Amino acid sequence: MDKTIDDILNYLKSTIFIKDQKHIQYLFAVDIFFLCYGEQQTQLHNYTEPELFLEKLYNDGFVNFKDDAYQINLEGIEFINNGGYRIRTRNKCQIKIWNITKIVAVFLNAIILIIFGFFSFKKDQVEVKKGIEKVTVYK
Repeated sequence: MDKTIDDILNYLKSTIFIKDQKHIQYLFAVDIFFLCYGEQQTQLHNYTEPELFLEKLYNDGFVNFKDDAYQINLEGIEFINNGGYRIRTRNKCQIKIWNITKIVAVFLNAIILIIFGFFSFKKDQVEVKKGIEKVTVYK
């Protein structure tokens, strides 16, 4: 799904350069999907109505909607230039893995500290016991 949405955003971004810079064309959802995919439209495994993808883009604030037509806005251009949904999904996955790694590291650190504390306590007990034996022997 991320690839499809990124492809649509890329297509909408390319319409800016087709038209003059002063006018960004509003396109209908069906036209966007057809022009974006053309003959490959029948080969898409995740084909659904283009309005669903464009509605997501609109809700995320990357396209404008007017008179049943869509156009990309500045946030959409910036978002797609930074990698789009695929990069955002990858970054979220990496953050999740990093958070799990930090939790595991804290847990292992706690176990090591408990083991270190236990052996330090045992060592102190042995030293105290030796100290008591020395004191009793010297009396």
